[in-house]
Amino acid sequence: MSSNRIDVKILNAENTNSLISIIRKYGGEPISEIKKNISEGHSILTCYYVDDPNKLTSLLSVIEALEQKGAKLEIIQKIRNSSRVIDSNIIKNLIDRDRLIAEQIQEYDDNLSD
Repeated sequence: MSSNRIDVKILNAENTNSLISIIRKYGGEPISEIKKNISEGHSILTCYYVDDPNKLTSLLSVIEALEQKGAKLEIIQKIRNSSRVIDSNIIKNLIDRDRLIAEQIQEYDDNLSD
């Protein structure tokens, strides 16, 4: 598994119980584990986006749903030994980049078969 990933932490939320069902849809962790991660300030979502770029779309959906419920999130992109706090626009850019690369590869393949 790649070391490049995106982690999401909940910094603040009025009602964390209302967020649990949204979080479970993404990762399927037990409710007790999610509550523990929230209360201890640990990551509640992790996406290894290099290994599975399609997960970025579902990660973005979950982030948007959590923010709509009033959650204040910290989104951390980890690349090798460095990390940075990002916002959801970076995830959108990664999704667009992956889509563009896939289109270019398909176009290249189509041209080879002509």
